[in-house]
Amino acid sequence: MFSYGPRRRQISSRSARSWSRPGTTPTTPFGHERVAEITGQWHAPELLAKQLQTPGVSFLVAAHQSKLVGHAFANSPQPPIVMLLRLYVLPRWQHRGVGSRLLDAAIRAYPGSTALRLSVEADNIKGVSFYRRHGFQLRGEQAEEGLKVLRMEKMLA
Repeated sequence: MFSYGPRRRQISSRSARSWSRPGTTPTTPFGHERVAEITGQWHAPELLAKQLQTPGVSFLVAAHQSKLVGHAFANSPQPPIVMLLRLYVLPRWQHRGVGSRLLDAAIRAYPGSTALRLSVEADNIKGVSFYRRHGFQLRGEQAEEGLKVLRMEKMLA
């Protein structure tokens, strides 16, 4: 069993780090300061604590030697549709099957579901490629907080 309480700050920090790394070119037009602000809001420990109390939520973590290397967050507010709200893997752990295992675990957490939906930033080439390799199809585009976001779906049944 994994205890989330003392790890909320670590989960929040690692989530933000996997989204954008200092010293790299951000994949958004905002730059690192805006990315840090956005991810700080999205991954605040207080928000994470609240999300963990929501019925029907699956919060999955990938760890190596007790250190978090990735996590996935899903829920099913409109069964049998599952929403994958987050899937993050630290950069040095990418391309090792961690993301695939987290995705599979998120799907298994909702037996009987017919579709898995998500949104991914259009400029996140690695993310879009990952989801396409896993059978997701483009279902539309929208703007969120000034970002072009792709809506994708994978049929499960």
